[in-house]
Amino acid sequence: MKRFPSLLAMTSLCFLFACSKQDSFDKTALLQAWQTEVIAPAWQEVAAQGPNLATKVNLFLAQPSNASLTDAREAWRQAARAWGAAEPFVFGEMKSQYLHWSIGRSPANSSSIEASISDSSRTLDSLYMRQQSSYAKSLSAIEYLLFADSSQQLPFSARRADYLRLAVQHLALEMQKPQDIWENQGEGQRFAAAEGYELGSAISELSNGMINLAQEISRKKLGKPLGKENDGIFLPESVEHPDAHFSIGLLKANFEGLEDAFLLGRPNLQAYWESESSNEVPAQFLANLRAAISLCESLGDDLQAALQNQPDQVEALYDLSRAIYLALSNDMAAVFGITVLPSDNDGD
Repeated sequence: MKRFPSLLAMTSLCFLFACSKQDSFDKTALLQAWQTEVIAPAWQEVAAQGPNLATKVNLFLAQPSNASLTDAREAWRQAARAWGAAEPFVFGEMKSQYLHWSIGRSPANSSSIEASISDSSRTLDSLYMRQQSSYAKSLSAIEYLLFADSSQQLPFSARRADYLRLAVQHLALEMQKPQDIWENQGEGQRFAAAEGYELGSAISELSNGMINLAQEISRKKLGKPLGKENDGIFLPESVEHPDAHFSIGLLKANFEGLEDAFLLGRPNLQAYWESESSNEVPAQFLANLRAAISLCESLGDDLQAALQNQPDQVEALYDLSRAIYLALSNDMAAVFGITVLPSDNDGD
């Protein structure tokens, strides 16, 4: 597993400066707002989209047609968008239970999926699906089954239909776990009570969740296809969600999730950051986020096509993503006096 170098963003001067100012901010209200107004709704949407995807896929399998396949594909996009918007909040128990892998791991292991389908000696059931790698049952695996060339051959074979049904059933259950953990198992309450600035505090967890996602966007989701992370080698085939041509669609959801983490809640992260900073970085951070979202909208959903037809705009999107990442990992982390942890979500 590839780990990016840790960025130690805390200095004694910044820490003392932050602590002297943070006493004047209602941090208890801030953490409660994050718990109930920012993070809970994101996990509720993820939980809702899992069963919706299962319903649409089951309707497609019961009545296979181009129309029902189109509906199933749109349900997949809705589920992917919900997950993308919630990715800043993958920390604590969400990460400890590897839900970011069971739900969002990519790319799909198409060889494993096809081997399971073709080998009739294997019994396809819920136990078998639980034993499979997350590469063979995550959103990316469902994408492969719904969008790859084989999905055009209707109706699906009995075993392909069984595999898809079981994979979606498993994924729907996984997508409901974050809400249950946050609202019913006490994770949200633990988070809201975790004041302070040390590792494990709410501000450290949310900041690192945002920083790790911003780093992944810049380095993996955009930088790798553009050749920024692999000695200038242009790798358009490495884009996320290539079968659905939805790489930019998910990027937009990621940027919107960062925007929600910054703006939602009363009080919100923007107010907190601005209360601790005497510079224009928070305002520029928001401007860059909104510019990135707007650029995603203008590029469409397909990053491979954009790399070919609008490379300058993709470069501009990469530059924005880099600025967003640096604002979080350098300025925000230093102002809040938190340590930036390495990301473990290599996705490879």
